This record gives sequence, structure tokens and C-alpha cells, in this order.
Amino acid sequence: MIGTCSELSACTFREQVNLDDVALPIKKLKGTEPVKSLDLSNKGLSFASAIVIASLIGVNGTLTSVDLRGNLLGDNGWGAIFAAICSNKDSKIMSLDSSCETISPAGVQLIAEALSTSVTGALTEVNLDGFALPVKKLKGTDSVDTLDLSGKNLGVASAVVIASCISINGALTSVDLRGNKLRDKGWGAIFAAICHNKDSKISAMDASSENISPAGVKLIAEALRTSVTGGLTKVSLAKNELGEEGTKAICEALEQNKTLKELDISGEKFGKSNIGGTAGAKHVAKMVGINGGLTKLSLAHNMLGEEGTKAICEALEQNKTLKELDISGEKFGKSNIGGTAGAKHVAKMVGINGGLTSIDLSRNQLCGILRYVDVGQQGSYTSEGITAITNALRVNGGLTVTNLLGNQLDAESAKMLAEVAKQKDISLCGIQRDQTTANFLYKELEPPDAILLGSDLSQAVVTGALTSVKLGGKKLGDEGWGAIFAAICGNKDSKIMSMDACSENIGPAGVKLIAEALHTSVTGSLTVANLLRNELDAESAKMLVQVAKQKGISLCGILRDQTTADFSNQKLKPPDAILLASDLSQAVVTGSLTVTNLLGNQLDVKSAKMLAEVAKQKGISLCGIQRDQTTANFLYKGLEPPDAILLGSDLSQAIVTGALTDLYIWSNSIKDEGITAICNAVQGNKESKLAKLNVGDNNISPIGATAVAAMVAVTSGLMALNLSSNSLKDEGVNAVCEAIQSNKETKLTSLHFSYNGIGPVGANAVAAMVAMVAVTGGLTITSLAGNELGEEGTKALCEALEQNKTLKELDISGDWFGNKGSNIGGSAGAKHVAKMLDVNGALTKLSLAKNEFGEEGTKAICEALEQNKSLKELDISGDWSGNKGSNIGGSAGAKYVAKMLGVNGALTATNLLHNNLDAESAKLLAEVAKQKGISLCGILRDQTTADFSNQNLKLLDAILLATDLSHAIVTGGLMGLNFWHNNLKDDGVSAVCKAIQSNKETKLAWLNFNNNSIGPVGANAVAAMVAVTGTLTQLDLSNNQLCGIDQNHSGTYNAEGITAIAYALRVNGALTSVDLGGNKLGDEGWGAIFAAICGNKDSKIMSLDASEENIGPAGVQLIAEALRTSVTGALTNMNLGGNKLGPAGAAVFAPVLAANGALKSINLSNNVLCGVDDRGQGTYTAEGITAIADALRVNGVNGGLTALDLSSNRLKDEGVRAVCEAIQSNKETKLASLNMGQNSIGPVGVKSVAAMVAFTGTLIKCDLSGNDMGEEGKASIRFAVQGKAGFHLHL
Repeated sequence: MIGTCSELSACTFREQVNLDDVALPIKKLKGTEPVKSLDLSNKGLSFASAIVIASLIGVNGTLTSVDLRGNLLGDNGWGAIFAAICSNKDSKIMSLDSSCETISPAGVQLIAEALSTSVTGALTEVNLDGFALPVKKLKGTDSVDTLDLSGKNLGVASAVVIASCISINGALTSVDLRGNKLRDKGWGAIFAAICHNKDSKISAMDASSENISPAGVKLIAEALRTSVTGGLTKVSLAKNELGEEGTKAICEALEQNKTLKELDISGEKFGKSNIGGTAGAKHVAKMVGINGGLTKLSLAHNMLGEEGTKAICEALEQNKTLKELDISGEKFGKSNIGGTAGAKHVAKMVGINGGLTSIDLSRNQLCGILRYVDVGQQGSYTSEGITAITNALRVNGGLTVTNLLGNQLDAESAKMLAEVAKQKDISLCGIQRDQTTANFLYKELEPPDAILLGSDLSQAVVTGALTSVKLGGKKLGDEGWGAIFAAICGNKDSKIMSMDACSENIGPAGVKLIAEALHTSVTGSLTVANLLRNELDAESAKMLVQVAKQKGISLCGILRDQTTADFSNQKLKPPDAILLASDLSQAVVTGSLTVTNLLGNQLDVKSAKMLAEVAKQKGISLCGIQRDQTTANFLYKGLEPPDAILLGSDLSQAIVTGALTDLYIWSNSIKDEGITAICNAVQGNKESKLAKLNVGDNNISPIGATAVAAMVAVTSGLMALNLSSNSLKDEGVNAVCEAIQSNKETKLTSLHFSYNGIGPVGANAVAAMVAMVAVTGGLTITSLAGNELGEEGTKALCEALEQNKTLKELDISGDWFGNKGSNIGGSAGAKHVAKMLDVNGALTKLSLAKNEFGEEGTKAICEALEQNKSLKELDISGDWSGNKGSNIGGSAGAKYVAKMLGVNGALTATNLLHNNLDAESAKLLAEVAKQKGISLCGILRDQTTADFSNQNLKLLDAILLATDLSHAIVTGGLMGLNFWHNNLKDDGVSAVCKAIQSNKETKLAWLNFNNNSIGPVGANAVAAMVAVTGTLTQLDLSNNQLCGIDQNHSGTYNAEGITAIAYALRVNGALTSVDLGGNKLGDEGWGAIFAAICGNKDSKIMSLDASEENIGPAGVQLIAEALRTSVTGALTNMNLGGNKLGPAGAAVFAPVLAANGALKSINLSNNVLCGVDDRGQGTYTAEGITAIADALRVNGVNGGLTALDLSSNRLKDEGVRAVCEAIQSNKETKLASLNMGQNSIGPVGVKSVAAMVAFTGTLIKCDLSGNDMGEEGKASIRFAVQGKAGFHLHL
């Protein structure tokens, strides 16, 4: 016998007791041997041990932490533990975790009772569902006003504990519990706790969108019926599933509860009643007829029907306490109130009821026109209903706010309503009198709605507090926008300061109305309008400008305190430029503005010059250049002459670009007119600090070169000028060189004329400039590559360099693309280069690549270099395009190079690639290079990345590369190698991999072998290298022949290579990325790869792309099994798009989708998931997509997907509905991005998509492009996402 628990708690000598084959540390549990923490988790302890532990920690005053998870304590055991801690006033245990312990409701109740009666001040946190509940704050012992516990994945157990705590809290005023899994019992407990706490100060409870069923509503109703608190005045049960039964329960409760003031039981926006339609409405009516407490009631989107509406309205004829009623319907669906028939009942009630101050009747098809997403507009127009409502408003003395938008009124009915509203000071658009902002974006407002809104905006008593109103949707038209502006401008008390009408298809007729409104305006508040990107012409734009200048109004949305404005790439046209010029010219409008960006629009030269003129007067940048900016990069921006004119404006102003030193405009199309504007600006700005100017690849001819020449002739600060890849020709180069020579103060150090069609004449001009050392002695870098200097031009240049000792780098290589002959005149030109090298001691870098100077030229150059001790880098590589032969004369020339390298002590890097060497000469060069530590491939010693992509490298080139890669002194700093799109094949890749493998000091982190015709043999070499190279993190082997099958499906399948790679991946713990796509691996190969990665617990590979790999059901079976048994947590993204999974493969993959919580992103696009391919061939079946949908219902419980691509699968409406309903029903979903483009989504499917998008809170991106949803369908989707800030929708 070990004695009773009380004996143990009193015992001072016993050290251990064993009840479950685990020795419990009695003294530590009691505190007689003080410790701070005890770990008793996963010990197999049962209820008996729990009782002993409870009795001991019940007297412990030192223990701060005890872990009992993973045992078998049961309900009573956990109850005893909590009771012991909570009844011990000296306990210092601060938190207790019982999550994942399968405690039943009975056990939870014991825990809740212990916490509610707790006397310990230490326990602050309790974890029942994976989130630590703040016990003290919930109870009120640590007093706070508000608690946000939303989205914490709390379950019923947590709800019961929360309820027990807040049932005694008299301080808490607000608690948010939405987005959890409280379910019916949890929400029932919460409401009961609040309602039965007479001291509760919680005034509002939001339980909307919580899937509460009638059973849960009955619990809530009972709590409200028996409530003793006067604090709870506002409840929302919107968007649940109350049904008639639940609605009846709530309503019967409210027949007795007189303290609740506001109730929201509205339904969902897509035809799903919350209250059970007409039947539920009758219970609401009965309650309204009795209850005298409610002041605000929302029944929106509930399909009340005429009968339900009638019942409610008849009850309201007697009810004088309800002030606000929302019975709005849907824009795309059935009326909530039963259309015109229901409108008559509403009208009758409004004519009698004097209590209501606000009623929302928007989107109720009051005029008989119904719009459905699936079938478009139906019904015939009738003014009967809206006339009845108008007449009721005439006699009603209480209403101040109505909302009648979205009811397909005609202009006559709208004007009739407006007339009455102005007489009675009533809002027709739901705007409250104290409201400061109103947002009508994406409300699909039409011209008659604008008349209603105009009525509101014209009345100071209605919208006197309003400072901002947002509109949009391109449906208001000229007349509608005219009405809006007229209303604002005609209201002298209006506080609305800005109006955005950008991109609203407003034409000259609308502009005329707007201009008239602005001209006669009596309000001083409206100072900002945005009318850009409409359908203006020059005349209508000028009309607006005239008024705007009189009134000091911005027409482009620029605020008066705004300092920067970006209008780039917005498709602005010349009329928009007129509006912009107006803004820029007015100090009152843009007095604070210093920077705008207008590049990349559709301006013409005339409008660009107009803007430039204004900007110069005001000191404003037109190209986004900040005043302290030193570098401006406009590479590849598609700039044209008008853009260059804007840039010229900036460059001409010292106040705008006074700090600018570097300007890059490479690869645009500014042409002669553009370069002239830029050069004139630089030339005219005497304070310019511009030091570097790159205008290469801009279609500049000799005409533009004249402007460049004029600029360099007088500019002393320019140090680097790049004019490459234009069409300057000899004439243009001559002009520039003569200008440089004439400028005695030039500081040019770098000048690039490559690829400009320069011949001997131009070369002579360059030579003359280089020879004039007194002026151009600062020039250290010159490029004349890709021209046709010829022997004559080369001779002139070399003779100049025999005298010039300042130039350090010279590039006179041939045409990179192999379309032209030698740049220097072949071997004859090479001899002049050799003569120059014999005497020039200044050059450190020389490129003679692709010049075909042959053996004779190579001999001359090499003999000169045997004596030259200054040159460090030499490029004599050949032509990789295959259009020319060797540069150095092949193997014969290689011997001279090898001899030179053996005696030259200065060179550290040469480039000898593409020279058609034989094995003997390659090995000879390699031997010398190893001895001297010289790169043979142009790799510099401090270089970190080397790009050899798309150079047609072959085996003998690989030998040279291997030499470089095997030596730490040559490539010790190299971290990245790119061999994309070459022809290394097995032998070449093997040479490279063996070199990397042999270099123990390699730092190589990424390697790209994409598209190199690598077969199984090469794959083995790669695998051997990967297995031992611990620095490698990224490897690209895509588009090869790793299994022996080429891109044309020729060859014999061989799994040897991919098996070796799979083995390497199974043991490699460094790689984070591997690309194996395009290798025809087949089902077996991809199965092996997935198995290897998933079976490697140390794998760091995060994503795997197996798209377009012809993987079928058999392959998916292997992949699914690998994922099912995966031990790696790294693999989170996988792409299986473009395969042939089919319905069978989808069914196989679905269980993985349901269970694997590590995967975050999956692409299953274009996989024939429903049996029909992209050509429409096959038989449709929803079997596979239904399996996927079922998986999506539970995905997210442990981790879960954030991105899913199901595009191009021909899911059709049936499949789309299954997927959307599954996502919508899953409250655990983490899905943020969903692609369902190209899926034949029609009218039925679009409803499901809209509902899912509207109610999936995690979703922030949805692609539905390529579906035939129609304009109404698209509008319903836009409507669903309104109010979701930052949502990316692609239709």
C-alpha cells in the first residue's frame, strides 16, 4: 500500500510512487524538493496518477510549469488537475496545456467550473484547442475592455471555458469570437454566459457567418429569453442557417426580451435565405407586432416574398419603436420583398408608420425588371410599385433615410422620387445625416440612380456632413455624371472636396454638363476632380480647362498638398495632356507638386512639348525623378520621342535634376528627335552634374549624332557615353569624335561606339581622337565591337595607340551574331594589333574575339604578347554561332597561344572558347593553364557568376571549362554557373562535373545545365557531383535526355541516370531547388524523384515542377504514395500542370490533398480531370473533380493549401460548383489564391464562384479568365469581392 492521497500530500520522506509503471517524483510535485518545471508528458499516466499528481500540486507553491500532455488522464483526471491548481491560492503555475487530449464535454465542464471558482492568481493561460486562452482577461481579474479571439481555431471546449469565465466578468465590453469552430453548442454557451451575467457590460455580439443551425439558434434564443443583463443590446446572426425553426425560436424569445435594440438576421447575397424565406418572415412579423424594444432590424437577402413582406409590413403599421429596417435584395437575383407586389405592401406601411426613420429597399426590382446572372434581364417595366412608394413618402412624416438604388428605375420615376425627397429632406441612397464618406464603387449604378444620388448630394440637410463620395462602374454615362456634378456644385453647403470620374467613358456631351456645373458652382469645397482616361476630344478638354482655371480646380485628381503624382503607363492621350497642363500651370492646384511621371503614355510630340513648357515654368519633374536622385534608370521602358521630350524637360532644369549623375536609356526608341531633346536639355543646363549617359539601342542616326556632338563639345562633366547599337555610321561617329577633340575640358573616360556600322573612315576619326592625348588623355575604355573597321581602320587605331599610354581597355571584337566579316580585317589587321602590343605598355584588357585572324594573325599577336607585361585579360574566342571558323586558326594557332602563355607572366584570364580545337591542343592549353593559374574561358579571379548560356559550347570547350573549374586559384570565388542551351552532351557535362567534384574549395551554389543533350551517362556524372558537393543549393537539369528520350520522343528509355540522380537527392541535404522538367522521365522516373525527395528527412527542396511531363494515373499513384509517406517538411510547392492525370489520377491524388498539410501550392491545370481534353474530346465525368472537392472540404486542418490551380480542365458548371461549395464549406481553409480559368464556367457555375469568393475570407486572388460567364456573370463576381481590400480578380 502506498497510502491515501492525503497521506502522500502530508508525507515528507517518500521520494517516488509508481502507479502506471512510471515513478512519480513526489517531492518535486509537492514542492518539498523545489523545481520550477516538470515534464511528465507522454508517460502513459492514467486517472490514478492524475489524482496523485493533483493532490500534490494542490499544495505546491514553487512549481511554475507542468507538462502532462500525451497521457491517458481522461475527463476526471484533467478535471482533478485543473481543480488542484485553481484551488491552490499559493500555486505559481502560470499556464496549462491540455490541447489534443480528447477531453469530452463532461471533462471540459469540470475544467470550466475549476477556472470560474479559481483562487490562484498565477494561472493566466489555458490551452484547449491549440491557442492559449487569456484566463485572467476573460474572467476580469486582469481588466480589459476588449478581447479579439477571432480566427484562432478555437473549438467547443474553448467556447465552454470562455463562457465560464465571461459569466463572472463585469468589465469586458467587447469580445470577438468569429472565424473559429465554436459550432452550435459553443455559441449557445457564449450567449448563455453573457445573458445570465447581470453585471455583463458586453453590448454587442457578432455571430455572423458561423454556420449556426436551428439547434444552435434555439440555445441562443433561450439565453436571450431568460436574459438578466441589460448590457447586450446588439446581436448579429446574419448569414447563418437559422431556417424557419431557428427564426421562430429567436422571435419567440424576443417577444419577451425588451432590452435587445439591434438584430441582424440577414441572409447571404446569393439567394440563400437565413430565416427560411416567407415562413420565417411570418414569425418575424409576429415578433415585431409584440416586441417594443427593437430599434434596428436587418432582413436583407432573405427571400421574404410578397407574402412575407405583407406580414412584416402589417405588423409595422402598429409598431412605433422600430427606427431602422433593411429589407434590401440582390442586384443579380430575385427581389427580397417580391418585386412590385411587395412594394405596394411596403408603400402602405410607409404611409401609415410614423416610427421608422430609415428603410433600405435597394436592389428589389421595384419596377418589375429582374436581373439574373444566368439568363440576364427578365420582366416588363412598370412604375406601379415605385409610384406607390413615392406617394407614401409624400405623406410619411418620420423617414429621413431610404435606399432605392439598383431598382432599374426609369428617368421619370427617378425624377419623381427626387422631387419628393427634396421636399421632405429624405435621402434616397441610404446616406445617414452624420455620414462623412459614401462608397458606391461596383454598385452597378445607372443614370437613373445618378438622379437619386444627385438629389441627396444637392441637399445640405441630407449630405451636409459628407466629405467624400466614391463612384464607378462605367454605367452612369454622360447624363448621370452631369447630374452628380450639378448636384454637388449646386449645393452651397456641400463639403465634398473631390470627385473621381476617371475612366468612366464620359464624352463631349458629358463634359459639357460637367463644365456647366463647375462654371455655375456655388460650393467652395470641390477643388479636385479626376476626368482622365475618358472619351474627351481636344475641344471638350479645353472647355474643362477654361472653367478649372477660373475656379482653381484640379482635373487630374491631384490634391493641393500632394508632392508627387504617378501617371506613367496609363494610356493617357493628348486630351488628357491638356487637362494635366491645366493642373500643372495652377499654383493653387499643384503648388506643392515637385514630381510627376508621365512616361509610357500615348502622347504626341505636340502635347509633350506643351507639358514640358508648363513644367519648366513650375520646376516640376515629368519623369518621376526626385530632386535628390543621383541615378535614373529607364532601360527597356519602351520610351518614344514624346517621352524623350518630357525627359528633356527634366534634364534642362537644375532644380529638378541637379543631383542626377547617371542616366540610362538603353534599348528604347527615342530616335533622332528624342536624343536631340535630351542633348539640348543637358547642353542648356549649366548646372548639370550628369557624368554617365547611356543611350544605346535607340535608333539614332547621324542626324541624332549631330545633337550628341553639340552636347559633348561643351559639356565638361560627362565621363561615360554609350552610343552602342545605333546607326551612327561614319558620319555620326566623326561628328562626335571631332566634338570631343574640340572640348579642351572633356573628362570622358569611357566611350562606346559598338555596333554602329562604322567603317575605316569612322575608325580614322576615332584614331585621331585617341591620338590627341592632350585632350583625350582621360579616356581609358573604348569599344568599337561589331563594326567593320577593316585593316585600314585597325591600322589607324593601332598607330594611335602606339602613342596613347592612357587607354586601358579596348574592344574591337567582331560581330557577336556572326553575320559580318572580321571587324579588324582578319590576319592583316591582327598584325597591326601585334605591332601595337609590342610597344604599348598601357592596355590591360583587349578583346579580339570573332575576328578570324587565323594562324598567321595569332602567331603575330602571341609573339608580341611574349614581351608585353601589361595585358591582364585577353579575349580571342571564336564564333559560337557556327557561321564562321576558328578565330585563332584552330589547333595550329593554339600552339602559339600555349607557347605565349608559358612565357607571359602578366595574363590571368584568356578566353579561347569556340575555336574548333582538337583534343590534343585543348589538353596542351589545359596543361599550361594549370601550371600558370590562368583561366582559359575568360573567368576572372574575383568573379562570382559566369554566364555561358546559349553559346553552342561543345566537348572541347568543356575541357577548357573543366580546367578552370578544377583550380581554386582561378574560380575560387565562383558561386554560379549558367550553361543553358549549349551542346555539352554527356562527355562535356561529365568533364565539368568531375572538375567541380575534384575542387575541394569550390563555393559553387547554383548550376544550370538546361538544354544540353545530357543522357543517362551524363546524368550519372551529375549525380556523383551532387552527392558530394555540399555548397550546391540550386540545380537545373531541365530539357535534356536524362532517360535516353529526346524532345522528339526518339531513343530508348533508360532509367539508370534518373535513378542515380534520385539516389543523390535522397542523401543531399543542401539543395533547395532542382528542375528536371522536359526530360521525358515518365511515370517511373517522376515516381523515383518524388520518392527520393519525400524520403529524405534532411531535404531542403521546397518546390518541384513536373508540369507537361505526360504523367498519367500510374505516375500519380507513385507520387501520391511518396507524398503520403513523406518525412520531409520542406516540399511545399508542386506543379503537375499539363499532364494526363484524368479522372482516375484525380481520384488517386485527392487523399493526399486531404491529408498532407505541408503542401502550400499545387498546380493541377490542364490535366483532363473531368475526362474532356482542351480540344473538347472525351467523355465528361465529375468523378475525379468531386474527389478533389471532397479533399478541399477538409484541407487546412493541419497546415493546408494557400494556392490551387485547376485551370484548363473543362470542369464545367458541375465540377466548378463542387469545388466552390467545398471551399466555401471549409472553415479551416487557408486558400488565398485560386485559378479556375478556361473551365467552361457558365451561368450556373458563376453563382457558385460568386458565393465562394464572397464568403471565403482567406481568398485574396482569383483567376476566372477564359470562361464564357457573360457581362452579368462578371458583374456578379465583381459584386462579390466589393469591399475586399487588395483582392486580385482576373476576369
